[in-house]
Amino acid sequence: VKDSDLQVTIQPASEIKVESVSANGSLQEIHLELKKGSLAVRPSSQKKGKLVMGGVEFANDESGFYTVVRKSNGFEVQSVANDLMIRLGGKEQMVKAGQSAMVGPGGIQIVDRGIAAVSIATAQGLKVFHPGVEEASLTWTGGGKDYRVVLSADPEFKEVLIQGKVHRPYLTTAIPRRGSLFWKVLEEAGTGAEVHRGNAVFAPEPKSKDLDLVQDEVPDGREKTTVFFQDKVPSLKLTFNPFPNGTKYRLSIFSASNFNKPIYEEVASSPSVSLKEGTLEEGNYVWSVTPLAASGEGLKGGKMNKLEIIYDNAVPALIVRAPRNGDLLSPNSEVSVVGTAPLGAKVLVNGKQASFDEKNRFRLKVTPLGGRTPFVLFRLIKPSSPETYTIRVLRRSR
Repeated sequence: VKDSDLQVTIQPASEIKVESVSANGSLQEIHLELKKGSLAVRPSSQKKGKLVMGGVEFANDESGFYTVVRKSNGFEVQSVANDLMIRLGGKEQMVKAGQSAMVGPGGIQIVDRGIAAVSIATAQGLKVFHPGVEEASLTWTGGGKDYRVVLSADPEFKEVLIQGKVHRPYLTTAIPRRGSLFWKVLEEAGTGAEVHRGNAVFAPEPKSKDLDLVQDEVPDGREKTTVFFQDKVPSLKLTFNPFPNGTKYRLSIFSASNFNKPIYEEVASSPSVSLKEGTLEEGNYVWSVTPLAASGEGLKGGKMNKLEIIYDNAVPALIVRAPRNGDLLSPNSEVSVVGTAPLGAKVLVNGKQASFDEKNRFRLKVTPLGGRTPFVLFRLIKPSSPETYTIRVLRRSR
């Protein structure tokens, strides 16, 4: 149902029956049956609006936004912006912006929703990476008083999604899986001047091509080869020249501090050996190759080559190695967090500032946010750059 004064949007997988739509002077009225699913309702400031469902009236005197979800025992209502009057059985009750109500045979029970688990500060050029989080609170400074908020899908605010009054310095709203939101906050009292403005791009977390593991080639004969890595030590390919009458080759890798026993040894039938990612760790090594005759006898002593593996902390973006999306939450509800931050940045994990080692790596344990769907929220703050929010969603054991 769409009208210039009272817009009702049917959410996916919902079913309704429209009974009547009428306008009487300054009152826009819609009667319908919500059989299943949910509705999003956006009244305008031009007329008073009334939505009637199953003997329940939802009335507004000005623009706003609220949602209605069909439950087995009635309706769950969330007033997002501006206050909403609900009438049931001759009684009426005001649901203020930021509150939710359960409407059913037991009457109207109102609860304060509070701020959402995902909290986004109002700023320009934010990036929010998430795998499908449904809602977030857009927050700003200013204390507990009334504000008027306008939320749009475009920077010119031509396609307004939500507008109305809130009583606290935040607006809790659905966020897109992919897309952008633009919002501005106005003073409700006085001149109604704009006091804050923000915008954010929402998208799944990108895979950093710069940090994809590659196979570094380490040739024989160099005095020293240095391999830099980020995240994990990549796979390595050690190459050497063929030797006459050599049918196989024995590769030996030693720690630079201990030549008594190799830490890795392999016999290959071709003049190269590939090591899987993570076979070697950060450190200094020496390696040699001995060609072998068909009898297994060494034909020539191998020359010692130096290999240095160095962690490079000059990462361009936040790297989160743990947890991963979909990881199972442990019974004690704590999660191990491991990652690396760009130089000069600050990282907050669930609001707690992470401490870095000398190479900007961090490791800590946190309690996940959220209820039925637990998650860990990373907030990257870097001078002269937009803030980035990265959300990793976990799953609970059944």
